[in-house]
Order: sequence, then structure tokens, then C-alpha cells
Amino acid sequence: MGAVSEKNKLKMERHGKEQTKRFSFPSGMTMGALGGLLILAAVFAVEPSLKNGLVMGPVFWFHRATFILAIIVLLCEFFSKTVARSTSASALCRNRIHIMLPDMLLLAFGGITLLTYRWALHPEPEKLLFGGQLLLLWFILRVLLGRYPSLRNVFLVFILLTGLIQAVWGLEQLYGYRASHHSFFRLTGSFFNPGPYSGYLAVILPVALHFILRTGNFRKYPWRHYTVVLRYASLAVFISMLLVLPAGMSRSAWLAAGVSCAWVYWMQRAGWEKVKEIIHTYRRWMVPVSVLVAGCLFAGVMGLFLLKKDSANGRLLMWKITARAITHQPVSGTGLGGFPAAFAGEQASYFTSGSASATEKLVAGSPEYAFNEYLQTGLEQGIIGIVCFLLWLSCCFYAGVRNRRIGAAGGIVAFAVFAASSYPLQLPAFGVLLIFLSAICVAGPCFFSFKKAFSFKANPFFIALLAALLSGACCLLQQKRYQAYKGWTVFADYEALYPLLNHKPEYLFDYAQSLHKAARYEEACQLLKRAVRLSADPMLWYMLGKNAQASGHYEEAEMYLLHGVNILPERIYPHYLLAKLYLEMGQEEKAEAEIHTVLTKPPKVESKAVDEMRIELIKLRVER
Repeated sequence: MGAVSEKNKLKMERHGKEQTKRFSFPSGMTMGALGGLLILAAVFAVEPSLKNGLVMGPVFWFHRATFILAIIVLLCEFFSKTVARSTSASALCRNRIHIMLPDMLLLAFGGITLLTYRWALHPEPEKLLFGGQLLLLWFILRVLLGRYPSLRNVFLVFILLTGLIQAVWGLEQLYGYRASHHSFFRLTGSFFNPGPYSGYLAVILPVALHFILRTGNFRKYPWRHYTVVLRYASLAVFISMLLVLPAGMSRSAWLAAGVSCAWVYWMQRAGWEKVKEIIHTYRRWMVPVSVLVAGCLFAGVMGLFLLKKDSANGRLLMWKITARAITHQPVSGTGLGGFPAAFAGEQASYFTSGSASATEKLVAGSPEYAFNEYLQTGLEQGIIGIVCFLLWLSCCFYAGVRNRRIGAAGGIVAFAVFAASSYPLQLPAFGVLLIFLSAICVAGPCFFSFKKAFSFKANPFFIALLAALLSGACCLLQQKRYQAYKGWTVFADYEALYPLLNHKPEYLFDYAQSLHKAARYEEACQLLKRAVRLSADPMLWYMLGKNAQASGHYEEAEMYLLHGVNILPERIYPHYLLAKLYLEMGQEEKAEAEIHTVLTKPPKVESKAVDEMRIELIKLRVER
């Protein structure tokens, strides 16, 4: 009886395993793959009906898709748990996941973001919700990839698919079959300019190269075999992206693509042993070859710099100003969304100090981003925040190398290089892509040698349940904002939209303009005072000056306009406004100095507006 009973138990357990497999593969894994594809498709979710639909469309799509994936993962865990409980108690602990150092670092970074956030001003509610949803996506993918490891390659193939669609989209724009999203550029893909578009392709390029190198033995298989299909599909993606990347004229993307692809090739085909062997064999040629390579690299860097010299000088100035701003709040930071106002204030102080060169004044701008994610994160989340982020990124890369996920690790390399001179984390598509690549690298066995100290096991069902609840809450919070963004383009009831859009400087500017036309100058000034705490655009200070002048507060108007001049000294418009202000105040000498500046200062860009301002001031001078 004991033997029969034991035999029956083994049969029941085997039957339970078959049921679990039967559930997990055709439904759980397939639905998880479709959910992942839905999230990755956010890069194409452009909504022209929304204000700034190129960015906000993907954001809203991402929130809904992440909630759908969270529900899918929760159902998978629930049914798997139920089947396991009915067959074997030991199966309950079978699929627990390791909470490791990367998970803790990402949680720490999220906590720092919440602690440093300026809740009273509430400058970036959408970014805060989006960042929270990205954090949830990380743990959703950790649970999903822990249960279905084969989804790692499926998601990488989906990432290649998005790159192929973007490349074809770009080719259609180049040849005039599809309109771009920017009046100055023919090539934008689903983005608003060629820079981020090229960067997105550059992050996917090493993934395609990895699959090409990995399927080098494809000739051994029949043409229908997945290895052959993957080989030619990867080649198609790689070639199509190479055709588009040069036309994007993004030096940051070129550098990211070159470095990451070289690293992937080195990892797949070379390695330290082969390099040592070559050095030992050709010892006599090492010095001249090294000098030649160094010379070529230097020439290449100088060529990239001179290709767009003013743009390069502008970025150097942005990095300099951002680094100066970090020194004022190195630990606490300015909080998420605090970069623009901090940058504008620091740039005004720098130009007022008199230490700025003529070139710096000429190339100065009022950027929304620092064009360096590490500096911007250091400014907004402080030194501790940037250390957490860099450690997390390094851990994910290390895990990818140790787990031989060379393609995903190569994508992280490309992202890291691109982020040093661009703004990928400010766009939803890059955040989604980075989370997928990082989760693919980390998924699998605990890879740290000190795993006992820095890892523990967690029940994936409870992680999935918590993620589903929080993801649903994020979706609900964003739904009202979706309606507000849609209403912004349809009607101009600014007062009704204020509670949901008062963090957008563009909205506050439009609202203030309407109040200015209605002669409600004091109310317009209140809106603009909030806007200058959210933006680096000196136009807000010019508008403050105009409203203060219209309401009779001349000294305030002068202060606002002079601050606008200090932010961007080479602009002619604030000098024009100051000249009119001084004429109205009866200060003839100051007015004459400003008129002289407007008439003699060479404009950064020639335009009819400059000619009209000069003609108007000449008439006013004659009438005096």
C-alpha cells in the first residue's frame, strides 16, 4: 500500500507539473509576450489630438499597457500558485525570485526622487507618475522573466522589430513618402527631431549585431529554422538602421553606435585572450599601430566637434553651467523638474559676473534639458541620487556580461554613451527601452558573489499583486490629465484647466497672454511668476516686464527685463522692451543707450521682427 501510495503521489505530482506547463506556455507566456510588445509599441503611440502628443501620447499609452501587463502577470502567478498548491506543497517555494542589489538600488533611487521632490511647487507630476510606473515595470518584468526565461529573447526580438519599423519610417520620410514631425528636419521617425530618433536606433543597433554574430552557424540549418530567420531578420534591421543613422546627423548617436557595436564585436569574437595573442605575435608593430589608432581617434573626435562647432560649444556651456549649479545644492538637489529654473538662474549669475567669453554669450540658450543625463540627475536628485543611478546601471551591465546577455548589455553601453551628451531619460521611449534591456540582463540566477548579504527571496505573487494595484492607481491619476491635454488643443478655457496643467510653462504662458490681452495684468504676473520657477525661457521674464509696465510698476518691469537680458545677453528683444520702458519713464539717457544697442547689435538670426523693432525705435527717437 505504501509503495502504491508513493507511486500515486509521484503520478499526481507529474500530472500537476504537466498542468502547470499546459497553463504556463500557451496562455501565460504568450499573454506576457503580447503585453511586453504592447508596452514596447508605446514609441509609436503618437496622438496629434493631444498637446505635445509626440511625448504625451506614448506616456499615456505606456501607463495603460503597463497596467495590462501587470494584470497578466498577476493572473499567471495566481493560477500557477493554485495549481502548485493542489499538487505539492514544495512547489510553493519553487518560483520565488531573488531581490538583489539592482532592485535595491532602483528602489533607493525612487525613494531619493520622492524625498527631493518639491511637493509645494509640484513641477513634474507626469514625470513623477511615469517614473513610478517604470519602477513597477521593472518588478513586473523581474517576475515575468523569472517564470518564463525564454521571454528574454522574445523581448529582444520585439525590440529589434521596433527598430526596424523606426528605420523604415525614417526612410519613408527621407524619400518624401511620409511627413516628419518637425518643420526644419525631414527625418524624425516618431520623435520630434532627428537627435532622439537617431539615439533610439543607436541603442538597438548593438542588439541586432549581437544576433548577427550569434547566428554565424546558420548555414547548418534548413531555411525555415528560427536561426536562419533570426539571422536574416537581424541583418535587415542592422542594414536599415545603418542607412538612416548618417542622415540623422547626430554625433551623439554615431558615437553611441560605434562604441557599443565595437564592444559587442569584441565580446563575441575577440576577448582578452585573442588580443593578448595578437599583441604577443606582432610586438614590433604595437607602438606604430597604437600611435596611428590614437591619431585616428583624435582626428575623429575633432571632426565630430567641428561638424557642428556652435552646437558643441553650446553643450559645453550647458554642462559648465549645470556643474556650477550642482555646487549650490550638492546633496539635496533641486528635485525632479528643477533643472530649468536652476539653470537659468545660474546662467544669469555667470554672465553677470563678467567671466563669460564672447563665444559663450553667442551660443547660450535656454534649454529644457542639460544634454547630459548624469549632470541633470546630479542637479535634480543630488550626488547621492546620481551615485545610486550609476551603480544601478553598472550592476545591470555587469549582470549582462556575467549572464552572457551581450546584446542587452551592448544596448546599455549605447544608452550610457548617448546619455552623456543628450537627453534620453526625458523621453518615454528610452525609459521603457532601458528598463527592458536592464531587466533582461539581470533576469536569471543571482550573479553577485556576495549574494547572501545583498539578496533575499520574495514571493512573486505578492510582488505582482502590489504592482497591479499601484499600476492601476497610476492609470487613474493620469486619466484626468489625458482629458486636460486633449482639452488644451480644443478650447481655450484656461481657468478650467489650471488645476491639472499649472506645471506646464507653455500653458501658463498662453494663459498669461490671454489675461494680458484682457488687461488683467496682475493676474498675468502671478501666473508668470510661477512659470519662471518651472522654465529657463527668458521670454517669461520679458512678459513679466511687459505686464508690470502695463500695470504701472516700472521698477519691477526694469528688474524683470534686466534679468532676462542676463540670461541671454545676445537677444535684441529685451533691449527693445527696455528702450520703450525707459521712454515711458522719461529716462532719456537709458533709453538712448538701449536704442543704440538695438540698432547696432548684430542679431543671432536675421529676421523681419528685428527690422520692425529697429524701424519702430527710429520713429520713436525722431518723434522725441
